[in-house]
Amino acid sequence: MSATDDHESMREQALATVREAFTAAGADHHVMGLHPGAEQSEPLAIGEFKSFAESVWSAERRGEHLMISEVDRLPAYVQDRFADSAAAACWFTVPNWFDGNDFLGPRLVAYIDVKAEGLRRLVALHEIAHLLVDSETARCGHGAQWIETYRGLMQKYLPPGVQAIWDRTFAETSNKVAERVAADPQWLAHLLWSEPVVPPPG
Repeated sequence: MSATDDHESMREQALATVREAFTAAGADHHVMGLHPGAEQSEPLAIGEFKSFAESVWSAERRGEHLMISEVDRLPAYVQDRFADSAAAACWFTVPNWFDGNDFLGPRLVAYIDVKAEGLRRLVALHEIAHLLVDSETARCGHGAQWIETYRGLMQKYLPPGVQAIWDRTFAETSNKVAERVAADPQWLAHLLWSEPVVPPPG
């Protein structure tokens, strides 16, 4: 494979990743917009968001420490990385974890960083789904494994029907995105840089 082919393949993969994120965001925005005060979309205080996320984390039998930070309280250079994302999740090994009493050496820690507009139960489950399928060295994005994990969390921790609405909206959004991409394969290329991820028009 030539360097040009290699570059083109990487670009195709990047576009596919952006397309998956765009579609998932479209479904999330639609579900939260249908009933702004419903359980899945009700605005939470940071303490309520943490309590909900930690209760789900514990119910999923995860023993790793879950850290939740408010993006607005992080350094400016970190905030700049978020662009218009409402939240992000990742794994990170803390070189020498301090438990409040002693330094315990390296610890793998799960992190969720969230903006004020992301303080919603649906957003918490979206990010926990990433943590459940990702590792420190490999990220699954918004592909099939993440979708199934996210759907399972919605079924367990949100009112009946939310997951079914999300499924239908995700399928509709997927179809709209496919139509746009078929008409213009580079339609989402601008999102590889700095534009916000928003639901598709129509």
